[in-house]
Amino acid sequence: MRQESADDFIQMAKDFAKAERELGVQKWVSISIERVDKNRNREQIFTYDLPREVYERWEWVVNWRRAKLVCKYPKDHVNCYFSFYDKRLGNNPKFISGLKTLASAKAQVTKVQRKIDEYIVYNKANNLFFDEDTDEDLLKAREKLAIKMANVQAAEDRLKQKIKQVKEKMNKDRRKRLEDLSEQIDIIKNELEEIRDEEQEARDNLPDNLQESSKAERMDEIIQAIEESMEYLEQACDGIQEAIQG
Repeated sequence: MRQESADDFIQMAKDFAKAERELGVQKWVSISIERVDKNRNREQIFTYDLPREVYERWEWVVNWRRAKLVCKYPKDHVNCYFSFYDKRLGNNPKFISGLKTLASAKAQVTKVQRKIDEYIVYNKANNLFFDEDTDEDLLKAREKLAIKMANVQAAEDRLKQKIKQVKEKMNKDRRKRLEDLSEQIDIIKNELEEIRDEEQEARDNLPDNLQESSKAERMDEIIQAIEESMEYLEQACDGIQEAIQG
């Protein structure tokens, strides 16, 4: 009996993993190490945000970090908190819960389909009068499965739409940040241009006896450095504009 329960659990885990793959889940984990002193004051002292597979491969690093902090603060409590989430949706509890529910529903559909297939195989081998088209139990099971599949598909479509909206918002936010950055670079470039013009004017107004002096050479170097910086900033602006448009 225990072996059957273990097999069922393993199969359920496989069904859930299959559902996550079908949904394109990007498994990430947010890890927070927190210190709580004797007065119950909380302090977040370290954080990780990693793909789940990276965490699973380097879990010992997190354990080492926590152990080191326990030694550093022996009189305090050092706790480790984990939040597993889909990178596409962000670390939002509402989205995480909805995704888990959908993955669980898809896993249940897979389980029911497998039971139906097993039922058909068994009856074909042991029931001479079995007919897939007329068997009442099979027809009812398939009808229920069809309803579940339709509900799951509708829920999956809603999730995909939500993911699309989240991505569009993220893209919009990033585009706004790029536009702001481009404006800031323009401001810096204009200021450099003013400084270059002022330096050039000062260079042109040097007395004749200083036109070939080390001071004049130094001013020429400054002007050239400013102009090169302006060129780099111009290239940066062009790159940002391509990113915004692309």
